[in-house]
Amino acid sequence: MYLKVIGVLIVVTACSLMGFALANEYIAKINNLDAFKKSLRILKGKIKYDNLSVFEAMELIKINNNVIENFYHKVSEVYFMEEKTLFESWKMAVNKYLKKEIKFDKQETDVILTFGTNLGVTDRETQLSNIDECINDIQEVILQLKEEKNNKVSPHKEKVEGASYIETEYTVLKMR
Repeated sequence: MYLKVIGVLIVVTACSLMGFALANEYIAKINNLDAFKKSLRILKGKIKYDNLSVFEAMELIKINNNVIENFYHKVSEVYFMEEKTLFESWKMAVNKYLKKEIKFDKQETDVILTFGTNLGVTDRETQLSNIDECINDIQEVILQLKEEKNNKVSPHKEKVEGASYIETEYTVLKMR
């Protein structure tokens, strides 16, 4: 009898922890994408109002997310150390740093890589419109992630035998 109770407790605890981990992964992705969007707004402001080049503006980006700040430093590092173009530096930083540190999926990295294709090679107005377009794309991805999170991970009550209820913070509803 005690083994059954212990087994049930282990299963419930493991499922709850899996739900927490999945929820935290979604929350972290959403927060990092939001920080990246904020960094793009800062980049736009530095280009538009401070009349800086894209590269100069990227070096001055400061936000409260070390991963995103470090990403821009990696772009600068690759640009100077390996003497690559700005797009090549951007692509290497996305593939070697962002994918590892943030664990972005293909959809998130594609949006960021697409933005990098015209980085530093077009005129000021086109770059500003590319930044706006990337911000809109990131916002769409954030909304999709929030919807996905709400579908896969949600707080709810489950009815257990008898009239009692067990409330769980997060339970995995659907798996991929």
